[in-house]
Amino acid sequence: MDFCRSGLQPRRIEEKVPLSREFHRASEWGKQGEVPLTTTLSKALGPTDRIVDKRGNTMRNTMRSAALMSAALMSTATAFAQGTPKWELYGNYSYMQFNPTITGLQSRAFNGGGGGVVANFGRVFGIKADLQGYGSTQNTYTTSAPVVTPHGTVPVGTFKSSGNMFTYLFGPVIGYRASKFHMYGEYLLGGSNSNLYGELVKSIDAGGGKLTGSGTQHPFTMAMGGGLDLNLNKHVALRLAEMDWVLTRYTNPITNTNNQHSFRYQGGLVLMFGAQ
Repeated sequence: MDFCRSGLQPRRIEEKVPLSREFHRASEWGKQGEVPLTTTLSKALGPTDRIVDKRGNTMRNTMRSAALMSAALMSTATAFAQGTPKWELYGNYSYMQFNPTITGLQSRAFNGGGGGVVANFGRVFGIKADLQGYGSTQNTYTTSAPVVTPHGTVPVGTFKSSGNMFTYLFGPVIGYRASKFHMYGEYLLGGSNSNLYGELVKSIDAGGGKLTGSGTQHPFTMAMGGGLDLNLNKHVALRLAEMDWVLTRYTNPITNTNNQHSFRYQGGLVLMFGAQ
């Protein structure tokens, strides 16, 4: 209908919408000055106040919630990024329970230490270089009857010797980082050297045996396991435990086997540099 031609005045239609006291207050503010309604609403509504729609349902201040959530996510992402060091340098004590796979010769306890470095490529993935050395440990091998081997004969007797070990391993590290700790798994490949078997051959030959074997061997070595670090601050962490299964392939001059399955524990201090 054309209200202008008919001379009728348009009647203002108002919907009765349930409004809160804060919304009324915002409306009054908007009438009194040239202030945008969004400004008056933000003044009237606190961070957790609600607007009531005409169905009587409640809805959050969506824009404000979205802004707060975005800020929280950005803050969390920044905190995670700051907590990821580019380089980790560590020193540690190391214990290895070495299984020589010789009947009559029990597993040997190696005590030593070493260190290494980790280059991190993001929060999860890194590359590790690990170097460990172990001091001399004494071996006692006893036979009650002559033993014929592919490398010669072992006479009856008790034979004592000492041996040490050094390992050099490299490989990937996959980890999970939190504000207080770092949990990781690793798969390391490389080599090791030890004179344990060579010194045992010398002891047997000195006791009347006739064995041949190299003095020091340098076989393939592998370590697989993981560990847990406790972050003391931004640059220092305490390595509570790193435990690995270690495979070495030393040639056993008595049984002619070349696989040794051992256990390794490490604990020490980690220095972190260059937060990403």
